Amino acid sequence: MSELLTKFENVSKESITQKLTEMNCSGYQKTIIEEIVSAAKISNPKGRVDEWIMLCMLLHIRTPSGYNFCKKNNILPLPSVSSLRWYLAMIDTACGFDKNFFALFKKHLERKTTMQKHGIILVDEISVREALTVCSKTLTYKGLVDYGEEYKATDINEKATSELVFMFQPLADTYCQPVAVFAAKGSVIGTELAKLVIKCIILLEQAGAIVHGIVSDGAQTNRKMWSELGVSGEINSLKNWFPHPLVDDRKIYVFSDTPHLFKNVRNKLYNDKVLKVSSIYVEV
Repeated sequence: MSELLTKFENVSKESITQKLTEMNCSGYQKTIIEEIVSAAKISNPKGRVDEWIMLCMLLHIRTPSGYNFCKKNNILPLPSVSSLRWYLAMIDTACGFDKNFFALFKKHLERKTTMQKHGIILVDEISVREALTVCSKTLTYKGLVDYGEEYKATDINEKATSELVFMFQPLADTYCQPVAVFAAKGSVIGTELAKLVIKCIILLEQAGAIVHGIVSDGAQTNRKMWSELGVSGEINSLKNWFPHPLVDDRKIYVFSDTPHLFKNVRNKLYNDKVLKVSSIYVEV
């Protein structure tokens, strides 16, 4: 037994990684095995691999009871829940486009196939309740209008009342990833919204995503954004795309989400009892 322990202590991380690579283990399997070996060598490890901590966070979010079971029975060398909360508190949840996020998202996309990198951008706004708090770490106000690097309010009267959210939805995968959020007072005007859409496309493309379109509802600000991008829904001048900001021979298509289209048709039929189809009025 002592000989085995001696051999185990002399095993280097490089040799373990090489062996796991030869066995065609996945990236997550390598991380788990390497962390188990590291934890076995040190009775009370203080340093943790960033990727391992992220996996632990995801596991705890997905199944807290399963996490506690694995922790209590020493099935995996999991950090305590209080440690996870400490790590989560260190994450900067700033508004705007976060360069660190796109760097991590680039690593995520590198593991995907080419087909899984194709996707669209979802744009939506939600109303939020006005609230103002003070961050004890940075001694700054939370709850004000915040566009990230674009603009940050300093006047306490500029409280945010809505959140503009950008999400990336792959066409051949099962996840939906939020990529940015902006705190605004009222709806973001169409001109600024168009600028943010273009910037979002550029950042996602630089991270490795292949963006084909954007989806939004038919709100007035979104229609203004369509107009700014050259998109038109008029019968005589129909155009549902605009040029890709980075690639000349590609197009970005614009879609109005289907539930709101059905809602518009329903409201039209309910209010007017008449629907115009190809220059023909149909009564219902």
